[in-house]
Amino acid sequence: MGQSQNVQAVNDLLNEYGINTSRTSVEFNATVEYQPANIADTTTVLIKTDTYNYGDIEVIPTRIIDLDIVHTGFLANRCTYQYDSNNRELIITGVAHISKGGKPYKVTIKP
Repeated sequence: MGQSQNVQAVNDLLNEYGINTSRTSVEFNATVEYQPANIADTTTVLIKTDTYNYGDIEVIPTRIIDLDIVHTGFLANRCTYQYDSNNRELIITGVAHISKGGKPYKVTIKP
């Protein structure tokens, strides 16, 4: 999936939940789940909505979402995003950096 499809997936999520994109970034609380790590928590999610970095995502670490174990930053030009309209969630897939295990991952974000 290319960056334009990733931008569309982010747009679909933000539109579904009526999140205003008039600033350079948006912030909202969401349930974030990591697989195969079996980690889930509610935290703040930041999504860049400026032109150049549109769709870049930062998940704020918590006691459960440990940035030493999982990725908390996702770039729209490096990951694959998909909006699941049935479950009303954004799905991010990719391969973790070797420091995080180097294996495929799936992250779901649901406001």
